[in-house]
Amino acid sequence: MNSWDVRTNEPFLDFTSGVITINGNGYSIIGPAGESVAMSVGGGSTILNLNDVTIRQAGVAGDIYASWSVISMNSGRLNARNVIFRDNNGASVLNLSGGQAYLENVQFLNNRGTGTGPAVLYVGTGGALLSITNGIFQG
Repeated sequence: MNSWDVRTNEPFLDFTSGVITINGNGYSIIGPAGESVAMSVGGGSTILNLNDVTIRQAGVAGDIYASWSVISMNSGRLNARNVIFRDNNGASVLNLSGGQAYLENVQFLNNRGTGTGPAVLYVGTGGALLSITNGIFQG
């Protein structure tokens, strides 16, 4: 593990307003293992920018709660560039029940869903918009 990686066992990022930018410079956000949401984006004016970061090991293998997600959005906007979602378990990587998600040069690698949920993406009603450019889905 890189000394600058972030590791947590609790839901830790709940964005409800403003513009938030995470420039990972190649580092990782690890976890939360066994918790409901790593990042929550709500509030119509919220913008979350993720750049050059790996998000990995959220959820628990064998988890039956399909609503658990790495990123859960009910409104707002997500811009993800050069992001890797790797080895996430028991959750959708992105649960987009509303809002807009623009993903560019993203990789979804070895993510596992359990229960009734998808392993990678869920796009719901409510005006949700999803755009993926240069995405890789593997494993």
